[in-house]
Amino acid sequence: MYHTALEGWTESLASELDPAWNIKVTLIEPGAFKTSVFEQDRMVVVPAPPVYDTPSLPGWHLRGAVLKNAGQAYDTTAELKQADPAKAVAKIIELGRLENPPLRFAVGKDSIVSIRGKLKKVEEELDAYESWSENLA
Repeated sequence: MYHTALEGWTESLASELDPAWNIKVTLIEPGAFKTSVFEQDRMVVVPAPPVYDTPSLPGWHLRGAVLKNAGQAYDTTAELKQADPAKAVAKIIELGRLENPPLRFAVGKDSIVSIRGKLKKVEEELDAYESWSENLA
């Protein structure tokens, strides 16, 4: 996924910048926002490839939430809670004025939920395989 590459690039860049240069880097991780892309007359819906048309895949539910939000029928309980883009832009501008901005900035509650889910999975994997790193020296 493209965001994983961007995340790695942002982390690498931030760690290689000399603090004396006073250059700050922040990865903005947006959630869903109320834009015209979600209006039914603007959306071109194509069927998902059969390999991705599987309810057990997280992407299936995200696709369903987007389509439901645009007035399409889709069999999912997932909901897309869209935030106001103008309010998000105001927060991003505020972020840009901080003396020490965070490396990551999640914009929107859905983005925060998604990142926390990812962190939980990472922690579970670390715990499950931590013992594999013992006695390696």
